[in-house]
Amino acid sequence: MSAMVLYGLAHKKLRERGSTWPAHRTVSWFAGCLLVLVSVYGPLDQLAHHDFPVHMLVVCLQNSQPVPC
Repeated sequence: MSAMVLYGLAHKKLRERGSTWPAHRTVSWFAGCLLVLVSVYGPLDQLAHHDFPVHMLVVCLQNSQPVPC
């Protein structure tokens, strides 16, 4: 959570200085952080202890690997 706050503050400081930063990078970074948080603190965490496919999904989310279909 603190990394998300620090990233947001750094992004704000860059905008105040007039520097540009692509919006898709910021959105992607926050989406990745949210996926990790959901996999660690959400219902997936509890399911991962009892269901192997869910466990592998959590591992893929935490390692930023694409999930095979």
